[in-house]
Amino acid sequence: MDEKAILSLDSKTAPVFLAAYLTPGRIQHVLQVAEMANVLALHWQIDSRKAWLAGILHDICKSMSPETFKTQGIPLSNPLKRLFRHYPKVWHAFAALPYLDHCFHFQDRDILNAIQWHTTGKRDLSPLDQIVFIADYIEPGRPFRHRAWIETLAYQSLEAATYVVSNFSCIHLLIRHEQIHPATLRCRSFFQKKLTLDLQKTLSKGFDALHEAL
Repeated sequence: MDEKAILSLDSKTAPVFLAAYLTPGRIQHVLQVAEMANVLALHWQIDSRKAWLAGILHDICKSMSPETFKTQGIPLSNPLKRLFRHYPKVWHAFAALPYLDHCFHFQDRDILNAIQWHTTGKRDLSPLDQIVFIADYIEPGRPFRHRAWIETLAYQSLEAATYVVSNFSCIHLLIRHEQIHPATLRCRSFFQKKLTLDLQKTLSKGFDALHEAL
């Protein structure tokens, strides 16, 4: 399979393609992320095909490790080796780029960027990046109490939803005593500064409602 075959994936062929890489449960998650990204992209008039494909490919390396790359003869940079040691849960997002390049000669930079930053986020994410970042967090299979609220918010402001997702990600990691990737902290800070006064009020009401529901 080459880049052309990847670009031609659709709702029927994608599950078959993903079965070579992921468990059934993970495939279900991926399909729901892709559909959520597609819907958000259509709403914001962003390239929905790219959003959907980024969703389909975003977890392609989820079950892999540096050892997988070594076994398959895929070159792996020293920074990626270090990333796996310090941040193993986000490694798959960054590893997807050399994997897709080596195995499929996949070069679509917009899609690759969205895949790379779907777990950590970063400052100044593009609208497509934000859509995949948000979709991964709020796809319908997620059990979070605040999932529906963030989904509603995502149709009002991508930037506000990106801030909220990065903020909840930081809180989740702190509760679990896990390291927060610096890119996530930069993402939260960057998008917090982008909030208008009206959005700040909206978020304050939302956070208050969630607190009362706990």
